[in-house]
Amino acid sequence: LYKKKWEEQQRISGRRTSGMRLASFFLLFLVAGASATRIAAGESEEDYIERPKYRTPDEIKKENKEVFPEESPAPLSDEALRWMKTRHLFLIKKAVDQGANEWEKLQKIAELFYEQHQSRRRQSQRALEEYCMANLRKLIGDVNVDRLMHLYMESATPEHMQSAFASMISRIRDEEASNQAEQYGLFCKKILRIISLEPAAIMDWLSDEQRAQLQLLIIDKQISDDVIYEKVYEFYNETTDKEEAQETIASACRRFIADLFGDDIVEEIEDLKDQAEKPQVMASKLHQHINEVENSDTERVYGRSVWLCERVYVGYAGYCECGGRADGCDDTQTCIDCRGNTEGAMCQRCLPGYEWSLEGDRCVEPCICNGHSTLCDDFGTCQNCTDNTTGKYCEQCEEGFVGNARGGTSEDCTECTCRLDQECVLSAEGTIECITPLEAIFEGDSGNDTDILEALARIDGNLKTDEQKKGESDQKNENDETKEEGLKKEEVAENQIRGPEESAIEDAKNGADEGGEKEEEKEAK
Repeated sequence: LYKKKWEEQQRISGRRTSGMRLASFFLLFLVAGASATRIAAGESEEDYIERPKYRTPDEIKKENKEVFPEESPAPLSDEALRWMKTRHLFLIKKAVDQGANEWEKLQKIAELFYEQHQSRRRQSQRALEEYCMANLRKLIGDVNVDRLMHLYMESATPEHMQSAFASMISRIRDEEASNQAEQYGLFCKKILRIISLEPAAIMDWLSDEQRAQLQLLIIDKQISDDVIYEKVYEFYNETTDKEEAQETIASACRRFIADLFGDDIVEEIEDLKDQAEKPQVMASKLHQHINEVENSDTERVYGRSVWLCERVYVGYAGYCECGGRADGCDDTQTCIDCRGNTEGAMCQRCLPGYEWSLEGDRCVEPCICNGHSTLCDDFGTCQNCTDNTTGKYCEQCEEGFVGNARGGTSEDCTECTCRLDQECVLSAEGTIECITPLEAIFEGDSGNDTDILEALARIDGNLKTDEQKKGESDQKNENDETKEEGLKKEEVAENQIRGPEESAIEDAKNGADEGGEKEEEKEAK
């Protein structure tokens, strides 16, 4: 719940505006206001160089002799440290070997946890939050902790919460308890991600001499920003402890990007790094988010401020690489007008509907050969179909073979074993049947009655056996007899309806007719 509220705070609180102001001083923090006033007043560069050298926050802290609590912090549980890898243990051991006490070790753990991917932080987030709440309640009381959590849930700014916490600590009379509360507060604000952007942190690895040289370059208006950036990168390459410098820059860059664009963008870049993605692709992703900023001045500030993060954190050297499939890059380090059916920041992906071909290092149409070939030309036509198949996609059986070539196995097409005058046909059940072609029956000399009947059945679509024909004839005769009987019954019924007189007349008439017919027969004889 705390995590969701914090993400909501990042979206609502308008921290992008404050992040933009801080980002504009990403390198300019090296110039002190007093020094600029002296230069404007006409003091010489020699006077300026003789001024006291810049002191890092760590040096100032050592001079002030920071007092840590005498009592060691409460130990962290195994569940709270479940997210740690071998690399994290090595960095903590290194800090201890360099003289870090238990409280500094605790802060190092919080710093490393803050930089982890959300999926890894989730393993121990609840345990670490409970650790924070339990120890702060002992020192500043339940009321003050509840007040802080209320501010947190209401999406208060980090500055507001830190000011309220400082006010609570100032009321603690016991110095030991006050020191402990301050240390736990530093730890918990990283666990709950209640921190503000600190641009100067990215330069903590510079020496005093290097800082002085950069100051001279920054105040000279005739020197471009590109020259200053290249000088910083030169110092990075010359540093004796490059591993520490790289870790410092990477840590600051993760915070810088998260503060400006959100945790999701940092985790997107981290995922690409874990996948060994090309630096140019990651730099392009970063610039795309910069270009989403509507204000042109803000976009310019962001673009200039992420330069060192690109070079060290992302590892992008600034060269436009398109694999010969484009002629250049735009201002987001993305290749323009990729050729060869490709797309992407480096033209490294095939367009939808195409796939990468190892031969010729190019994108071609998909090679779909139903498992009977692995080689296609640039147009997707299968080459060298095997297993007795043929066709553009090896989807047909060769002549003399029958079967379903799309089955994807070596037994898809089987050799036809029928007579030479017959054809092989695949039945619905998947079996092979031998069928005699019609022309072989009617034009051949050896056709038999069975073949002729089968052929006629294929033409007519209705093969009738002798028994079926006999049955049909019997049925017809039966129907005729039934009809004749019906006519006789109608005649009898009609005679019953007519009277005796009409019947006699009809009989006489019939008798006369019969007599006339007999006379005619005699004459004819």
